[in-house]
Amino acid sequence: MNNNTNIFDSMAKNPKEILLGSLLVAAFFIFYGNLSSHNPGIEAKDKIKKANAYITTASQQSNIGKKDSLLLVADNLLGEVSYRKQPYWHASRAYSYMVKGKLDSAYMDLRNASKFNQSQKLISREIKNFMNFTISRLSINYINNGINENAYALAKEGLAMNPNNSDLYNVKGVYFTRVGNLDSALVSFQQAMKFNPNNKAARDNLFNLFVGQANKGFKDNNMQYAISMLWNAEKMDPKNINVLLLLGKAHININDSRMASYYLNKVLEVDKNNTQAKDLLRRIGQ
Repeated sequence: MNNNTNIFDSMAKNPKEILLGSLLVAAFFIFYGNLSSHNPGIEAKDKIKKANAYITTASQQSNIGKKDSLLLVADNLLGEVSYRKQPYWHASRAYSYMVKGKLDSAYMDLRNASKFNQSQKLISREIKNFMNFTISRLSINYINNGINENAYALAKEGLAMNPNNSDLYNVKGVYFTRVGNLDSALVSFQQAMKFNPNNKAARDNLFNLFVGQANKGFKDNNMQYAISMLWNAEKMDPKNINVLLLLGKAHININDSRMASYYLNKVLEVDKNNTQAKDLLRRIGQ
């Protein structure tokens, strides 16, 4: 696996997904219910609601100038709220930071929101969901930029909140791969696939881990280990030419011409003009 590759590119750099998450979260903050005695008064409540409405409108804007203007209005409204030791205000500002793409700042405000949320016993589920969403995106951003320890710490924090988060298991898997703990990486990628079988990033990472370990087996002249890793990869992608070729080569190395011929002919079923497979078949007299 190329450790410098952004293994979450399709997700972490897709503004539509971030927008969707922000809008889902916004639905609660715009339409929240009655406030307890610990929360600001009606005027402050209205300012927070208006700010969230501006932020949501901004998140739907493709025009950068209009988006920035709307966010400025929202920030000014939030700035007018004097009593800030409550979750609504911090969650709203975190929402603004999220739309701006400032995930670190959103995370810090949500930590404050969670703190006040716990003390006031308000909107716990919504704060928790927003926090987990932000942690996932920030952890992905860290791992894509090689900030591995921060990514791992956030992944652990997020999984403590939501143990079914496939994305965060994938982050852990990448982290373990980079630090050389391949057994833990394997478990993490498998967990990611368990909770979301359609997680393409986790699937690709798991596949690459199997192939990478198979190549290590070739290097160490441990063909049985290489074959076992390649069998796992073949289950994931039965028509992958590289895997089939490697299986053919591994069986040649252990003098099993029957299985070598089997895999090399499978290569030709996928690519009838594959010269490597033809050359190897001639080599074993097939």
